[in-house]
Amino acid sequence: MNRACAALEDRRAEAIARAFGLPMSASWILARLEEEPQGLTRFAVRRRLPRSDLAVLRNVRAIGPMMTEIRDTLGADAILTEPDGYRLTALGRIRIRVALKEPVI
Repeated sequence: MNRACAALEDRRAEAIARAFGLPMSASWILARLEEEPQGLTRFAVRRRLPRSDLAVLRNVRAIGPMMTEIRDTLGADAILTEPDGYRLTALGRIRIRVALKEPVI
């Protein structure tokens, strides 16, 4: 299954897209960032999931425009930029849960 189909079948990404008005590609990345507590760095993706849908996240420049859109939507303090990837901060996780009307605690 290609990434476009994976994004369309991802219920969490759909909910995030509706809540924040993001395109499915950006909401799919945001859903993956929310799942991964350690951050999605190129090293982590290469080590753990070399042939998965997350392999696209190894190319930080390719997802840069989507990360800018996510940062503009959630706020600059919701995304932490690391040398080789991105991480969703605790505040970003809280903002997602509040937008989806989920319990924060």
